[in-house]
Order: sequence, then C-alpha cells, then structure tokens
Amino acid sequence: MTSDFLVFEQTGWEVLLGYPRMLAQDMHATKKSLLEAFTSYYSLPPVQRSDSSWFFETQSGEMNHLGFEVNDVASIAVLYYWVVNANAYKICFWILVHMVYHLDLLTAVRAETAPACNPDGTFDMDQLLSNCSRLDAIWDEVLRVYNNVVVVHKVMSPIVLGGKNLHPGDTVLSPFRQFHLDRNVYGEDILNFRHDRFLKGKLTAGAKNFRSFGGRHTHCPGRFLARREVYVLVALDINRFEIQLDSSDGPQAFPIPDQKKPNLGAMAPTDGYDLVVNVTPK
Repeated sequence: MTSDFLVFEQTGWEVLLGYPRMLAQDMHATKKSLLEAFTSYYSLPPVQRSDSSWFFETQSGEMNHLGFEVNDVASIAVLYYWVVNANAYKICFWILVHMVYHLDLLTAVRAETAPACNPDGTFDMDQLLSNCSRLDAIWDEVLRVYNNVVVVHKVMSPIVLGGKNLHPGDTVLSPFRQFHLDRNVYGEDILNFRHDRFLKGKLTAGAKNFRSFGGRHTHCPGRFLARREVYVLVALDINRFEIQLDSSDGPQAFPIPDQKKPNLGAMAPTDGYDLVVNVTPK
C-alpha cells in the first residue's frame, strides 16, 4: 500500500483533470489499489481496527450512521489520507532547506524553539505556537512561495465567466497562487523567499490576499493539524540534530519547485534536486 500511495501521490493531479484510464494508467491502478485496501479495512469488525485514529473512526462512524456503503466510506478515507500525507512533508522540506542554506536562520529558529523541546523527548505545543515568531514567519512565507492550491468547482447552472460559456457539469479550476504573487501586497520581490516578510509589523497571514489553505467553504479544516505537525517535526529535528549540507562533491544547487503539475497544496521539488545532508546527533 505504501508503494502504491507514493505512485498515486506523484500522479494524483491527473484526478483533478479527469484523465481517462488510457492516459493515466498508473494513477487509476494505484487509486484502485488504495480503494480496495481501505474497503477491506473498513469491512473488518470495529474491534479489529480499534487502533485507528480518532479522526478516521469518527468520519467512518458518522457515514455509517447516515447509511453510506463501505465503499463510499473508503473513498472519502482515501481522499483524506491523500491530502494529510501529501502536503506536510513538503512544507517541512522547504522550511529545512532554507535553514540549511542559511545557517543564521537555523540558529535563530533553534534558539526560539529550544524552550519547547524538553529533555525527556516531549515538547510544549503552546510554546511552539505562541512564542516562535521567527518560525511563524517562515511557515507563512513557505506557504506563500511554495503552496499552489487549486480549488475545484463544479458548474451548477449556465454562466458566462470571462467571456467563456460554462455549462452545468463543467469543471473550473481556481488557482490561488496568484494572490500570493501580488506586488501591491508583497512588494516587488514576490518570487523571492524572504524569511522576515511576515514578521510582526510587516504583513499578516490573515490578509485576504493570503490563501494558503483555500478559502470560504473550501477552507481546509486540516490547517490547524498541519501547522502543529510541521512545527513539531522542525523543532525536534533542529534541536536534536546538527544538520549541514554535504559539500564533499562541491556546492549543491538550490531545489526548484515543480510548478508544472496542478495539486491540492504544496509543490514538491523538481525531479533531480534531491539534497545530500549530514545529520549528526547533538
């Protein structure tokens, strides 16, 4: 299942565009495999899946109560599984990449997150969320630069939009990244990553031009969990380990985000831009 998910995660954008099976065989094959796996799982007696997360158990329980078939429950679970597992690690990647290329930034974030990392391996979530302004600013700037959210709409009635006639059943893709590249809001250096852009007194991530998790009724409900899991991973990584770029084969090129594929969130690095880093326990 893990290998199928990794393939689906790379080809899932084809779902958004409704690619037929003949043009997207890998996507359809791995989607089928994931659906079968989740259908088998939800067909088990509850006692055999008692270790399931609260979220998935609640979601399946509510759908069962409403009379949905097991394959419908599995389909929704696959969608959540995809979104939850396909975005956070990319955000972590971009945050850590900028830190290892700018060690002064790494030092600053390590200093402000250190009080949240306890010697026994636990962490103080309130400290991370309330007293780490530098990490907050980096999180927001990474979402601005590297998030490529596309909201999918179904046309319900005939409408003319931008001179185009849209009909019921048509699909409209609405990219949000253009909001994040507005020079009137973010300045002339919109394509550059600036770790201090969102520091207090400069910009606010609550502005209407900041749509890192969609908006209105499509506002991603997982945005709170995503922020928490990213903050914890980054804080524990940089406080438990020394992380440096490997230079044994010379300088490494900075990764370039893959902007060619539509997606439901963060952009992955373009193929061929894997980084080699040296990680040692502190």
